[in-house]
Amino acid sequence: MKCAAVHGRAWRNAWRHVRCRRSLLLGLSAFGAVSLGVLFIDAAWQLAAIRALLGMAAAFMAPATMSLTFRLFDHDKLLGKAIGLIVTVAMIGFAIGPVLSGLAVEHMSWHVLLLLNAPVALIAVLGVAWGIPADEKSELRTGSLDTVGAFFSITTLAVGLYSFTSGVQNGWASTTTLTCFAVAIAAGIGFYLRERSAANPMVDLNLLARPTVRGSALIQTAVMLAMFGTMYGTSQQFQFAWGWSTVEAGFANLPFVFAMLAASPLADKLIATIGQRKTSVFGGSMAVLGLVVMTFAVAQNFIAIAAATMILVVGVRCTMSSAALALMGDLPEDQRSFGAALNDTVQELGNSVGVAIIGTVMAIVVAGFVALGARSLTDSKATDEH
Repeated sequence: MKCAAVHGRAWRNAWRHVRCRRSLLLGLSAFGAVSLGVLFIDAAWQLAAIRALLGMAAAFMAPATMSLTFRLFDHDKLLGKAIGLIVTVAMIGFAIGPVLSGLAVEHMSWHVLLLLNAPVALIAVLGVAWGIPADEKSELRTGSLDTVGAFFSITTLAVGLYSFTSGVQNGWASTTTLTCFAVAIAAGIGFYLRERSAANPMVDLNLLARPTVRGSALIQTAVMLAMFGTMYGTSQQFQFAWGWSTVEAGFANLPFVFAMLAASPLADKLIATIGQRKTSVFGGSMAVLGLVVMTFAVAQNFIAIAAATMILVVGVRCTMSSAALALMGDLPEDQRSFGAALNDTVQELGNSVGVAIIGTVMAIVVAGFVALGARSLTDSKATDEH
């Protein structure tokens, strides 16, 4: 009876305070509609544009989902399990995606990969529309949208990340690369100044002054950078150094899935027994250990890489759940939507920066080996001619 009462209070609390239904419906609808656009594309830039629009649609969904979770569950234990489930499902999706994608591409058109989003989005829209009550106008945030802040933040990230690609392609001292870095820095400064002066800022920077919020954001960014950078690097090794097919490289992510599932009860247990802070420290330490082991494993075999990956994933799983709970729990109730958006943003930032940095390093290393090979071939020919 007590448990039922807790659940009842949680649901009634959610019904009273849901404010993100409209954003969730908008994101889901846009995600499904944009996915259908794959039927009409015939150029690479059009695919890139669709993926960018899908990212924008996802930006409406993820924060709303996390924010809703905190309103559905007001019991700490239930909330911890819910957050853990979200983290586990999301991370497994990242790992299983390449496997399913590889299988689909081998037997069907790649268009199917995006078209599948449409019926899934439709089912989700119906579920939200029927299962979640409409937003209450009295509880919606007042004030205009911070479009200027959004422009500066998007410019900072987009141009800043492209700067790494430009450095590899055009040279680090080229006009294009230096201009990109300058624009990214200027946009970053503009974003900071805008958020400090705006009447309705997109990001309340004062909340980042809270040690728990700031620390949680930083550690999540760090472990996501490590995880996705490692996944990207090992997938390139499997395919281009070891000659594995796309499907084989995808299946190589299965240890990631097993480790994530195995780490879920461990993370929940640690959070319940030693608290969020100590669990984050444990998770971060495990992630560092996984990276250290990986530096030796990449020169060995797949078994060694799988072992290093599993150590890393255990650390990531423990860190993500504990840090998310700490971040959201330290914010006032009326700032939970911001906290959910910040939590999602730092994860995506770690993902993007991790791939950008590892991709850049790998491009530089590969280019160096190619140049070395070319010089060796030239020297060999010159010796033969002599």
